[in-house]
Amino acid sequence: MKIYKNIVILLLYAAAPLSAQTVTNIRAQQEGRDIVVYYNLSDKADVSLSVRFNGKRQKVSMLFGDVGKGVEWGNRKKIIWHVLDEKGSTFSQNNVVFTVRANAPYKTILLAEGGVSAMPSTPSGGLMVGGVGRIGWYVKGRTNFIFDKPKPIGRIYENGGDVALRTNTGEQIIPKEAMPFNVTGKQYTTHWVADAGMIVRCRHQNPMDLYVYFGAGYGARKQVIETLHDGHLIYQPSFHANVSGDLGILFSYKKFMFSAGVTSIGYKYIDMQIGVGVIL
Repeated sequence: MKIYKNIVILLLYAAAPLSAQTVTNIRAQQEGRDIVVYYNLSDKADVSLSVRFNGKRQKVSMLFGDVGKGVEWGNRKKIIWHVLDEKGSTFSQNNVVFTVRANAPYKTILLAEGGVSAMPSTPSGGLMVGGVGRIGWYVKGRTNFIFDKPKPIGRIYENGGDVALRTNTGEQIIPKEAMPFNVTGKQYTTHWVADAGMIVRCRHQNPMDLYVYFGAGYGARKQVIETLHDGHLIYQPSFHANVSGDLGILFSYKKFMFSAGVTSIGYKYIDMQIGVGVIL
């Protein structure tokens, strides 16, 4: 294969869609038997090189140096092409286009989250798992780790100064002091929510990133009153089981990730959560 000494090289940089990585100062030159492409890279990225001769793309595989997955950011990065070792190459033209592409590397995130709400105050905990680049995804779930006991024997509604009691036998309005069940006064709240959605990086300044996340899912929260007969009644005014909405921010610093956000269930119940985790 012949390499001309005076090759006219046209240099182009094509950024992959939605990538925030920047490639600058691209130049290429022949060094001995190889062609070397130099460039500056603003952030760690997955880097690729494509070559076209007179508008026709040339398949290349003999690439070495700063190319491939997870190339570290820096100046004077270089891709070495062993052009004479490329099988099937017809590189004998004088009109060559090199295209360097840089994509944000895809990273996995794992966070432990804690939340708290009012009416009454209910702490909860859970996990958030996702993947981030310029655009990413996540799934998350939280609970207060208090789960339903046997099936409730009824539901309590407020009705002015009295109580509406609904059981399997029907509904009746009765004074609070005439409740047919001996209530212990003990109460507990069950709470769980699961969401999934999208993560978008909105600011980057190495080694920090700021993301916004938003999503939807389903959740339930209910306040339960125990009775002396190993049963329990659901306090209906505090019962919410509906579609949930999720919104928050993620902040990363090196290998660490932090989160803060809010979640609502049916736009009636809202809790706040924070989290801390790692980027894998």
